[in-house]
Amino acid sequence: MELITGFTYEDAVDTYADMVTRLCMLRCSCTEDAKDCFQNTFLKLYQKPPEFRSKEHIKAWLIQVTIHVCVDYNRQFWNRRVVCTDVIEEFINKNSEISVDSDGFYITKAVMMLPVKYRQVIYLYYFEEYEVNEIATLLHKKSNTIKSQLSRGREQLKKLMGGSYE
Repeated sequence: MELITGFTYEDAVDTYADMVTRLCMLRCSCTEDAKDCFQNTFLKLYQKPPEFRSKEHIKAWLIQVTIHVCVDYNRQFWNRRVVCTDVIEEFINKNSEISVDSDGFYITKAVMMLPVKYRQVIYLYYFEEYEVNEIATLLHKKSNTIKSQLSRGREQLKKLMGGSYE
């Protein structure tokens, strides 16, 4: 199945699987839930591919769909009653090469400890390198809201990391 000229469904999975995995792990509290959301995201792409203009359009679409799939998944009754935090340790182990200081405190660990609304904007801004306006569009929020969440998230990161996160 070709999504845009010269870019197939398999190419999309190869190119964006890591990004979708990271987003699912940021939004879900359990590894198995993250895997389910990952599969559901790419299943939506396979079943009904929209008309894409570019690879960047595919990336933005996948980010939006991943967030919506995770939100819907977490809204299910049985998921609200389950407490599972194994995803944080797995995420930290996979991304442990990003260290801040000699004590081995990891940026990803600190980001994973933030509330979801700060975690997702910090991830999109720093890890996926989106601009504030692009994040606002993706999350259907105002730019000033995203700026506030980034600022508050940075402050919380600063506290978690003992005053230095830059």
